[in-house]
Amino acid sequence: MCHLTNNNEDSLRGKGELWRTKTIEDRRTRRLTENERALIETIQTLDGKYPNLLVIVEGKRDVSVL
Repeated sequence: MCHLTNNNEDSLRGKGELWRTKTIEDRRTRRLTENERALIETIQTLDGKYPNLLVIVEGKRDVSVL
């Protein structure tokens, strides 16, 4: 059984937060595919026509793209 001290817990928590932040940033800077660009353009066009447009997405990549 492994017992962590408060310092170790804080250190691990900090590393986890750094990893999460880096992962989110990597997703934001990832290049879009042609299909993703077309989808964004379509949604922007629809958003201009329908002010209360609600878009539901499925999957982590879809969420990060939109």
